[in-house]
Amino acid sequence: MKKILDVALVLCMAALMVSCDKKSEDIAVSVVEVSDVDMWANTASLSFGDAAPAAVSYRVKGTDTWHDAEIIDGEFTVAPVWTESQNGAGLTVYSLVEGTGIFAGNTYEFQADGQIVAGAEYTAGEGDVIPNGDMSGWSVKDGSLPYPNAEGESFWDSGNNSMSALFGANLCQQDPEGVAYLKANMVLGAVFAPGNMYTGDFIMDGLTGTANFGKVYSWTARPSALKVSYKANVGIIDQVGSSDPDGDSYKGSQDITRIYAVVVDWTAQHGVTSGLTSPTGMWDPAAASSLDEGAIIGYASLDITASQAEFTDVEIPFVWYDTVAKPAEGNYSVVISCATSNRGDYLTGCSANELWVDDFEWVY
Repeated sequence: MKKILDVALVLCMAALMVSCDKKSEDIAVSVVEVSDVDMWANTASLSFGDAAPAAVSYRVKGTDTWHDAEIIDGEFTVAPVWTESQNGAGLTVYSLVEGTGIFAGNTYEFQADGQIVAGAEYTAGEGDVIPNGDMSGWSVKDGSLPYPNAEGESFWDSGNNSMSALFGANLCQQDPEGVAYLKANMVLGAVFAPGNMYTGDFIMDGLTGTANFGKVYSWTARPSALKVSYKANVGIIDQVGSSDPDGDSYKGSQDITRIYAVVVDWTAQHGVTSGLTSPTGMWDPAAASSLDEGAIIGYASLDITASQAEFTDVEIPFVWYDTVAKPAEGNYSVVISCATSNRGDYLTGCSANELWVDDFEWVY
């Protein structure tokens, strides 16, 4: 009986050795070829020479989580995974599952049939740069107004800065530390104006100004977040615009300072007019997926409701209305906005709010 058991044990061990050898042969992968990389769709094709693994996974180097590559048309494909949800306005938005897809600037490792392919790494190309994102370039507009762009450039602007400057203050200026400083003011001693800075162009007409949002921007890679450094003083709403339909309900409540970035596909800039007349053109990227000018593809939004005494870095994740569309070349395709009061277009907010911002970058 013992002899029979010994023979059975030897056969089992031999079978295991054959199985292990076969598995080793199945995953004899020494190189991973990455092709058809699309930095906006965040996809890429993977091939393995003569090897034919049954399963492939990938991860961002330095992270722990592996993600399965899909098999599409017989090829292993890296693709982003999206989570569907509803935003505060009840609109359907999509959020990236962290680590999925191919994103600019990241280095990726690969597994074939559960084993890491030694030495096989792929580093995606660099992403896009936000002009004057470090707020180091400043010049003068209209003879005296602080302008958050280097001489000859025009990516950023500030609404109603000229009206405030007439009375010895600016809604947007460079502070001694070299960062953008936004400060709410009372124009003519009676009309509230929030500190603000945005990508676009401002036009003053008498006592009324129009902030034209949007800049032409050549996207080469989809961002996953906006990174910015900020500090803020945020108080209680003490000013209510006469044309604010809901103003009374806001007075005495906590004000909201806001920073947001938006990927748009507009054939024209979107204008918001405010001043001593009823404001028009107000918009919120979290409340609509399109305007008359075109589609809002995705946005990253941060509400600041507490003062922050020291600079802090924050990454504001994008959510997307459309995970496929890319802005047409030559269209207005990016908006970045910073405002000391979220309802500032209605001339409602805290007259003492301040916001300092610096080091704008796309995160991939």
